[in-house]
Amino acid sequence: MNARTLKRLGIALAVLVVAWVALGLARRASRDRERRLALVPFDPAVADHAMLIRDADSLRFVRVGAGWTVNGHRANAGLVGDLLHGLADTAAPSELAAENASSHQPMGLDSGQAWRVSALLGERTLAALLVGHRGDPYGSVYVRKPGENAAYLLTQSQLADLTERADDDWRDKAIAKVAPESVWTVEVQRGKRGYTLTRGSSGWSLGHGGADSAAVAGLLARFRDLEAVGFATPAQADSARRARTSREVTLEAKGGRALLVLRMDSTTAGYWTRPEGDSTTYRLDGWTVDQLAP
Repeated sequence: MNARTLKRLGIALAVLVVAWVALGLARRASRDRERRLALVPFDPAVADHAMLIRDADSLRFVRVGAGWTVNGHRANAGLVGDLLHGLADTAAPSELAAENASSHQPMGLDSGQAWRVSALLGERTLAALLVGHRGDPYGSVYVRKPGENAAYLLTQSQLADLTERADDDWRDKAIAKVAPESVWTVEVQRGKRGYTLTRGSSGWSLGHGGADSAAVAGLLARFRDLEAVGFATPAQADSARRARTSREVTLEAKGGRALLVLRMDSTTAGYWTRPEGDSTTYRLDGWTVDQLAP
């Protein structure tokens, strides 16, 4: 065997080795793809509604202008955004957890436990996923695609805690957002007693005397981002509308324009709160009400 033949055999062997390695890498990549969840890419900004459904429980989110509603109520737009981005996050790490339907029940992925999460544009489904129990480590959750048996552990996902939220958690709890510098008059009524704080050129006054400006600033700061701790049921809201107001706070701008009128009724569960012009009845705890109407 001459040198030329040996050279040709060496080249052929090298080519075979390279091809074998490439084939092995391709097979490994294919197996890795099969072991990872392939989410459907879509732009969350184009979705006009989304749904969370489990048996008789259902939450329907509808885009309204720049915001969202959930089952007809004003929704927490940030949480809805997290839901859509979690559904569209194709970069979220995942790994194959099970391939048989027998594993669905302990993972919370059977038909009786899983939440079906979907994003839609009109009648067209942009993406859908079944979401089950939390996994390990923290921030992970078991998921599978509708109609498929393969289950995956999705990690570092915004979907991990969203399906565990109570219905009211999806609603917007914001009661009022009043800038302190816009307020010139504060009227507080506690039962039969009340008082008025007035801003003047030299500071705040209470009646005919001066008021503690730091204390007034602290009071107004409570209204900058006032949020409820919950909401009344329809029956509770109806009862609250007939109840006698136990406390009332009115914030006015310069010139007397009302910025906020807040009426509060004491109950065993706290205080039902009804801002004027808002049909929603919110719940506040007693400590917060004491800070709003000292």
